[in-house]
Amino acid sequence: MQPSLNRRLRAAQRGLTLVEVMVMLLVLGMLAAVALPKYADLNKRARIDRLRATAQTMQVVSGLVRATAVSRQIDCHSAAAAQVDLDEVDIALVHCLPQATADFEHGILAAARIRADDGWQLSLEPGRKGGTGPGATLAIEVTDAPMAPHCALAYTAATAGSTAQVELLSAGC
Repeated sequence: MQPSLNRRLRAAQRGLTLVEVMVMLLVLGMLAAVALPKYADLNKRARIDRLRATAQTMQVVSGLVRATAVSRQIDCHSAAAAQVDLDEVDIALVHCLPQATADFEHGILAAARIRADDGWQLSLEPGRKGGTGPGATLAIEVTDAPMAPHCALAYTAATAGSTAQVELLSAGC
């Protein structure tokens, strides 16, 4: 009985054959080929959802800033420089809505609490660099996007005849 027990122990300890290892690698390779495109698509969808959420935040905050300005009796028909204090942050205004200033300290970016260290960068595209006047357009881009200028939000400050606009650019996400 001893010899058959030794044979069984040796058979149990022999491990995987080369063919079994190759089949396992082939199966793992096929699973990776199916999973990687879905993973890349998840990153794209996450960036687009981030843009949407931030755009909604900008719109809500613009309304809150306008309500605060009206309650403080600021003349909304004037493009004169004005500001309101929103949670101890000074927000620069144009027509009672946040300015499109190209910094993270004033205007719409400060009002919406958008920060560079949260993965945003200011656009360097002509016509999208922001400003303090009516109708100025400021774009912020997602820093880890494949084509950052085309994965961005563009905020256009209010003018005398229109309200502020937020445009979502997601083709490069």
